[in-house]
Amino acid sequence: MVQSRITGAFEGVRSVYPEIGDQNFLRLDGRGLREKSYRIVLDFLNRHPKEQRILIVAATDTSALGALHAVQELKREKHVAIVGQESIPEAIEAMSAPGSPFIGSVSHEAQTYGPRLIQLGLALLNGQRVPPYSYVDHKLVTAASVRASLRE
Repeated sequence: MVQSRITGAFEGVRSVYPEIGDQNFLRLDGRGLREKSYRIVLDFLNRHPKEQRILIVAATDTSALGALHAVQELKREKHVAIVGQESIPEAIEAMSAPGSPFIGSVSHEAQTYGPRLIQLGLALLNGQRVPPYSYVDHKLVTAASVRASLRE
């Protein structure tokens, strides 16, 4: 499941920038852990001190926060953009900080899982055919979308 998040992220980038070759994509496994993600991103950035325009797509916000710590420690904020997944409060706070390289988080809209499962269950009970896979909508949360929701 988590690896499919990263695969989906790679495909999303490729859909917008098809000219980016496979050699520009690198998987680093932080295991969803802040400290491990911090260490592997710190190591990567130290090995690539002149690289710019780096996008880090983390499988979880916790990993993204570890990456953020490494980026900030090395003062590489202007060279890196970070996107996480889950939209936890700490990630939303991090992306709301002025100049933060943490630019977004995918919200999987977990609050919609229950109602969607009930709909699927009722459809099955009524003898309707349902697809073998069912997905819920997700949305991208950014500092701008957080500010907009606060104004509403």
